[in-house]
Amino acid sequence: SEVRNRVIARVFKELNYIEQWGSGINRIKSFCLKAGLKEPFIEEINDFVGVRLFRKELVATDYDGLPKEFKIILDYLMENKTIQTKIVKEKLDVMDTKAKEILKEMTEKNLIEKKGEGRGTYYIIKDNMEI
Repeated sequence: SEVRNRVIARVFKELNYIEQWGSGINRIKSFCLKAGLKEPFIEEINDFVGVRLFRKELVATDYDGLPKEFKIILDYLMENKTIQTKIVKEKLDVMDTKAKEILKEMTEKNLIEKKGEGRGTYYIIKDNMEI
């Protein structure tokens, strides 16, 4: 690790905000690996440090046993992050009631999470999705 401002670094060390020089990156990497995530991508560009953390990737084989409608919705969510009832109707070519029924069932099965209310309702993939 490289100290850029020795005064600030010393103050942080004395206040116990840091435990040891250079231990943070290794701890971040180990937490990610223990959680089953890819190792973070860390790069230094001039005076900036960029850190890219990755979510657990969902692959098609993870949901082989699910109904076709669920797979279509999950595939859409992987690309677009959110989905609304209107889009489900279009993608599945079903009526409003059936689209809401499918979304409700997926929510109950902990595949997706409902956000917002009324016309602002949308769905996202649940972080701890259970398949």
